[in-house]
Amino acid sequence: MKNIPVELVFDDKRLNREGDRLVRKTAREAAKEFIGAHFPTCELAILAGSVARAEETTSSDIDLILFLAETNGYRESFFAYGWPFEVFVHSQETYLNELNRETQVGRSLLGNMLSEGIALIDDGSFNRIKQEAINHLKAGPAPLTREYIEASRYVMGNCIDDLIDVTSEAEALMIVNTLSIEVPQFILRYHNQWQAKGKSLSRALYAYDYDCAERFFYSLQAFYKKGQKDPIIAFIQEIYEPIGGFLFSGFRREHGK
Repeated sequence: MKNIPVELVFDDKRLNREGDRLVRKTAREAAKEFIGAHFPTCELAILAGSVARAEETTSSDIDLILFLAETNGYRESFFAYGWPFEVFVHSQETYLNELNRETQVGRSLLGNMLSEGIALIDDGSFNRIKQEAINHLKAGPAPLTREYIEASRYVMGNCIDDLIDVTSEAEALMIVNTLSIEVPQFILRYHNQWQAKGKSLSRALYAYDYDCAERFFYSLQAFYKKGQKDPIIAFIQEIYEPIGGFLFSGFRREHGK
């Protein structure tokens, strides 16, 4: 065997052969073959994610939303044709149920994928579904409840107290790691923006308020690079001050909530 990169040595069924090299099929080629082989009764197939945006990298997966006539809806991962696949299976009913659930939890994975997706198979419903997803995103998530806001004020106050007093570097890292996720999530949701996870969280915060995001990440860098606590403490105090600051006395939560 000649010098073939290890990561490209797969079952020949997953790959095309060019001369002496084995190469992956293009994302669209792989997606169409995958659908035909695994979901032959699919009525509507939507390609989403980085591949649909033409932003894929060597580590990207292929996100597919597949509509079947009858299904309870589910998500499943596959590896085929040299690509990892994330497949979201829905019916004309279950995708609406999922959009409604997203409104309540404040994070819209399916809505985002549908709004940016490209139809590979279209039974005539694609444009309607895409527009419904766009409207869903524009409407935003359900407002936070008073109970949620008070719980956040309480938890963040405890975290800041702990960060001020902590002397263990390991414990300080764990506290700030928690703050690095919880604070931007709260900022977004409190201001009726969709929350996000992972790398998408930074994008969402920058899209909502660039200056706020810059100050937030500056405070994180001050801690992680220089061990400085004051910038992150001051930033979080500033975020919570307009809604009454941190809460301790009088906080109450019923069991099971």
